[in-house]
Parts: sequence; C-alpha cells; structure tokens
Amino acid sequence: MNRLAIMRPLFGVGAMLLASLSISQTKAAWTTMMYLDADNDLEAGLCLDALEAMAVGSTEQFRIIALIDRHKSTDEFDTFYDGELGGIENWTTAKLVEIQAGKLREIADWGEVDMGSSLTLRRFVDESLKLYPAERTHLILSDHGAGWMPGWFDDDQEDQFLTQTELRTAFEGITRAHGKTDLVTFDACLMASVETLFTMNGMAEYVVASEELVPGLGFNYTEPLAALKAEPQMSTRDFAIRFANESYRYYLDDENEKIAANAKSFTIAVLDPAQAVPMRQALEGLAKHLATAKSLRKEAADEIRRVQVSAFTFGEDMGPFGVSAVDLGHVLDLFIAKPPLVDSVAFMGEIKSQLKRCVIHSVKGEAITRADGLSFFWPRFTTFTEGGGPYDYHFAWSNRDLKEWSKYAHEYAVANQEETETPTVGPGKRTIPIRSPQQQIPQFEFTYDPENTARGFSFFARKSDDDPDEIYLFGLLPYEIDDSGVATLPWLGGWLAITDSERTQIAPISHAQFNDDGAAQSITGRLTLPGREPVRAVLTFWGRYDDTEADLIRITIFEEQRIRVVLPEDGMEFQPLYGQVNLRTGDYREVFDADSEPLVYGEKGFDLKIVALPEKEYLFGFLAEGWNGEFGGSYIEVRPAP
Repeated sequence: MNRLAIMRPLFGVGAMLLASLSISQTKAAWTTMMYLDADNDLEAGLCLDALEAMAVGSTEQFRIIALIDRHKSTDEFDTFYDGELGGIENWTTAKLVEIQAGKLREIADWGEVDMGSSLTLRRFVDESLKLYPAERTHLILSDHGAGWMPGWFDDDQEDQFLTQTELRTAFEGITRAHGKTDLVTFDACLMASVETLFTMNGMAEYVVASEELVPGLGFNYTEPLAALKAEPQMSTRDFAIRFANESYRYYLDDENEKIAANAKSFTIAVLDPAQAVPMRQALEGLAKHLATAKSLRKEAADEIRRVQVSAFTFGEDMGPFGVSAVDLGHVLDLFIAKPPLVDSVAFMGEIKSQLKRCVIHSVKGEAITRADGLSFFWPRFTTFTEGGGPYDYHFAWSNRDLKEWSKYAHEYAVANQEETETPTVGPGKRTIPIRSPQQQIPQFEFTYDPENTARGFSFFARKSDDDPDEIYLFGLLPYEIDDSGVATLPWLGGWLAITDSERTQIAPISHAQFNDDGAAQSITGRLTLPGREPVRAVLTFWGRYDDTEADLIRITIFEEQRIRVVLPEDGMEFQPLYGQVNLRTGDYREVFDADSEPLVYGEKGFDLKIVALPEKEYLFGFLAEGWNGEFGGSYIEVRPAP
C-alpha cells in the first residue's frame, strides 16, 4: 500500500456529517483505545494514525475510541497539520471520538487537558470502557517515548510530560477498575526495554513496542485492525504478533522509496510482562556478577568496558547525552564470547533463556539484526545517573526493586571518569611507502593505550589557524579497538563523502554499527527543513560491504529532550558537524565549515560514497576517545597521489 495515498486525505478530506451521539452499551469482543497525544510536533503523524483506523472503523463487536489532542500550530509541515479530520473541522483541544469507517464521531470535547498526566490517561480509559465495555481491551499510547525517561509531551502545558512513575500510577488505577489490559501498544521510540517490562508487570497481558527509534509515520493500524475486526476471536497473542509483522511490512512493502527505507532500521517486538520478575532477578544478578569479576580479576574491568561500548545501542550515539539503551541479547553474546569469570558462560546463558521467555516475537530490518527485542539502560557517562529529577535513572519507577543494577550502572559510569586517563597515541609510522613501484596500498601504524581508549577513529584533517595544538577533523572513520594497542590504517587517497549530486562534502562518521552483511554509519550535523529553523540531526546510511555506495535510511532530529525520525523532503538542507580537537589538552568540540554550502535534498537524494581527495597536504592519523570523554591523537602529513 502507498502510504502517501493514505496521507493525502489528511490534507483534503471533504466535510462529513457527524453520526448520532447515542452510545451502545452492547459488550463488544474488543475495544481499542487510541491515546493520541498530538499536541506537539507529532501532530501530522498521529492524525495519520487516526486515518488508518478510520479505514477500518467500529462495529458492535469491534469498537475503536480515541482521545485526540491537537496542536495550535497552523504550519503544515510533516510535523503539524492545520485542517479537518474525519469530518470534524480543525480543533486544538482534546476530543473524545469514536472512530467509524471513514469518519470520526465526536462524543465529547474535553477542552485543553494535559496529555502528559496520569489523570488524563486514567480518565480516558475509564470513559472508554464505560461507553464501550468489552471482553478484551487494546490500549495504544502514541507520542514521543524514550524508554524509562519522560515522554508524552503536551506543548500547551508548561514542562508537562508523562514520567514512568505517572505511567505506572495510571495503569494501577486502570487495573484496579477494569482488570489487566489485554494488549498495550507503545507507538513511541525506545519503549521495548526491561524498564518498560517491569513497569507493565501485572498491568498488561502483552506489550508491543520497539527498541529503536520509531519513524514519524508510526506503526500500522489499517491491516492489523482490519484482521481483528474480521476475526474478533483471534487470540491476543496472535493479534500482537500480527500487529508487529504488519507494522514491519508497512514500511518494507511501500512503493515509495523514502518510506520503504525506514524498514532497514525498523524493529518491533511482542513482550510478556509476566516474565518481569525473573528478568529483574537476572539483571540484579548480572550487576553482582560483573562487580565480582572486577574485584577478582584486574583485566575484567577493561573487558567489561569493551562489551559495553561494543554492544548494539539504540537512539543514535549522542555521547554523554545519549539514552544508552543497549541490546541485552548482544551484551550476553559478547560476554559468552569473552567471559569475565569461569562461570560466566553458564550464567549469561541462563539470562538468555529468560530473555527468550520475555520476547515472544520480534521482527527487524537488515541494518538492525542485532536487535533481540529488549534493551536495558547501561550508560558510559553519569549524565542520567545523578542529579535527581525525572531524568535520573535512580528515580524511575522500574528501579524501586532494581537496586543492584541501578547502583552498578552509576558506579560503572563514575569509574569511567575516575579510574581512567586521557588516552595516549604514539607517533605514526609508514609501513609501506606512499608511492611504491608496485603501487601497493600505503599503510600507517599508530600505537595507542587500549586500557584508556573507549573508541578509536582514523582521521584526516588540517591544522587549525588559531592554535598549533588544534586540528580540524574533516573525516572520521570508526576503528575497532583491540588489546594489541596497534592501529594499522590503510591510506587509499580517498574518503567517505556525503553527496546530493550537485556538491560533495567529506563526511565525519561519528558512529557505526556493523553486522555480517553491512554497516550502518551515522553523520551528525545541522538540518534545516523548508521554512523551519535549523535543528541538530543525525543522518544514518546503510550499505553492504560489497557495495560502493550507502543509502540514506533514517533522519533523526533532536529538539530539547525530544527525538523524532522524519522523512526526507525536497529542499531540506544538511551541513555536517566536524570535530576540532586539541591534542595537548584532550578537549574536543564540534564546529561547522563556514565556507561550505549546505547539501540540499532533491531528486537524487543523499548518498554516502568514497570520493577522491584533491591533491594537497593533509594530516592522516589516529584519534583515541577515552572513557572519560577526552581525546588523544597523532598524525602524519600525507599527500594523495595524482
């Protein structure tokens, strides 16, 4: 199905007459409740969710009810939508509606409410089930998410969002009044986590969520709801699995390439909250196991750090401000491959068995094959483990009984700062002449301190005009750190660059994740949407190892504490951020190339490919990032062959 064909009615549905407001008290087989917090920059996407549900509509046995709080903005970008929806003229309040075939039936206008409040969520479910009682219930929560961190932002309320504690409070009230919700779907980023699993224990029979960032178009509602409408006796488990599969196919099969590209980094899982207690015990045991390994073996601290930084992460790599959602299955596999203690293989294997009981089903794209269905918070920095408030991991509801892991995560991050030093990198040497008669590929070797090095990069750069100790990094490529302390780097005379077909800019690859078939590589920069202010963004490209070019698969933008995935659109501009590092002090900062024109997305889109470098002097070297966030590096002056 072409999703753009669905989106078109969003911007031009003809006026429709509202149906009678009489409410049936017939107990349905299913009541689906859609909590659509569209009072923010996801308004257009959540209106699309309502349209998808309207393609199905309610029956006596299958009810769909929604609370839709819309935004006051009149800007019709991919974020906001200023128009009628389902036959109701544009509104900026919260309306309780029944979703019927092709239209919305207004039940009540609640005025301006706080969608980031547990009271609003509780009221919505109470009213929905009072109007439409059912044998089974499905609650969909749609908005910004960030795992255990606050989500469900309401722009009409000052500093209001839904914390994990408020989410649990709402569900405790819902469960007391109505029993467990049969299925809870988190159509929001990063919610397939152990912390969410703990929060939903006893509150829901099944949970559907994603470990990764969810594209702005969200999950698919038309196909799975239509299937449930046709077969209301379908088991909850089977429906949850079908919902996950159809949401993946929503992107995979779309004929529009911009939308289909999202499938490569899309993942969704069906979770069993009843397994939360043994999983909590497993995570508490993991904390004790790793602490014991560190106390018994000097080398264990380095081995544990290497696993943490090597594990597959979600939500883009934003350094100290990253959400640090790490794939649990990948962590366990890494520890099995290199066990910190004699009994680690058996211990990690037991946790893997429990993980399989938690994750009933999962699907994932080719760029995200290491997503095993459940993430957990394991930070390298202390940004979210101290200071108190809703962004402190210690205060999340899920950590009431997760004391060992919460303590370990903080102490691990503190140790990165206090027990490590700024890494050192020795002078580089040529191992093959730049120009040899045999035209061999030149290589360089740099020695580094692996104990204090979290991540390594090959780079090429130029010297700063202001400080002889500073270098301006045009290009970065992640380098896999090992215990040898020797980095062997080939110099091919070219570098990865991002191109819009009109112009090319060398691309600093700030983060990369690899699997057996290819690599996902990310570039941080500044993105300007047509008619909008510039925002910080990450462009992620995916390429197979045997391909010469990588394709754009995701654009992620960051505004305050919110993360949003957007579709590329003609006219958007992108400028990469480059690094400027002081090799004497270890300080690192991001800068723009003031002399370069931005890249513009158009008919040819954005590509990532290797380009030849102009024949002039460069600095080619190795950059080591320490566990403490400081940098060391060394370089050799090179000149590409003509």
